[in-house]
Amino acid sequence: MSKSIIFEPKEFLKIAEDIHDTLSSEAAYRTVINRSFLSVVLEASILLEPLVGELPTDHTFYQKVEEALSKRNAIKSKDKVSTLRSLRIDADYRVNEPITKNKADWALSIAKYLFDHMKDEIV
Repeated sequence: MSKSIIFEPKEFLKIAEDIHDTLSSEAAYRTVINRSFLSVVLEASILLEPLVGELPTDHTFYQKVEEALSKRNAIKSKDKVSTLRSLRIDADYRVNEPITKNKADWALSIAKYLFDHMKDEIV
């Protein structure tokens, strides 16, 4: 039985795009990366749960989503999610390292790619 979705993860991607297009500060770039990652990992969980069962809602969630992508042979998607997760860790926790517009651009491009291709890769 699949869950009823009240909030579409792609809305986080739309917010990231809006922020990216209207603001040009390091805080904005960090937010773009965070929302890009979150949109993708939530979308992946929605696609994966009917195939692998319910995913946890605790601190292991992100790791379990990546593991589930691997189990479903979605290796390219898993690798891109891992890249986004690394960017998100930098953006959210490494305040002593600069986050540039290029990194925000990269995160957005990865997220858009995954929204276009991840579903087809999950088998």
